[in-house]
Amino acid sequence: MFEECDVTTIDRTAYPRFKRVISEQDLTEIYTLSQDEQDFIAASVYGPQMQLNLALLLKSCQRLAYFPPVQQIPVRIVNHLRQQLPIPYDTPVGYDWDRTRYRHHQLIRDYLAVVPYSQGGRQIVINSIQQAIQTMMYPADLINAAIEALVRQSVLLPAFSTLNSLATQIRNQTHHQFFAQVHQQLTADDLAQLAGML
Repeated sequence: MFEECDVTTIDRTAYPRFKRVISEQDLTEIYTLSQDEQDFIAASVYGPQMQLNLALLLKSCQRLAYFPPVQQIPVRIVNHLRQQLPIPYDTPVGYDWDRTRYRHHQLIRDYLAVVPYSQGGRQIVINSIQQAIQTMMYPADLINAAIEALVRQSVLLPAFSTLNSLATQIRNQTHHQFFAQVHQQLTADDLAQLAGML
């Protein structure tokens, strides 16, 4: 039997995260603003701090497929984006109002043509895991299948714990169904022999 409380560590999956060490090549290839992105930022928000916040969320979302808290974005990325914007070098990072942060999320979703997980993401995850579990057994593989399906359909990722919880729940339900189907096909003699083996 499989453990009911199976917990998959994030390291075993393809769930995107910031690298521990960010190279100059990463900064150049992943976190450099294009001219179109600079124009988008300049036209969307006013003030140095809001421009920096929007730039950080934009490049992070492009890389991760979700919005991290801006305070958790590595300093190297923050400094790299500060240098690309017409703002003071000591411009701080962060939001005083959640409403402003949510508005920035919406601006970026519109710009990238993606939708939040709350708009159909859960059903996509359920469908992809139910399909994957017919040929896969490990939770990490099921989570990866869900991530692939969400990204393919331009839906932002939820927290890792959400994917892990759904994968574990569906996996346990499916294995219990398999067990019940096999058990129903066993005769009394089969059950007696199995009991004797144990």
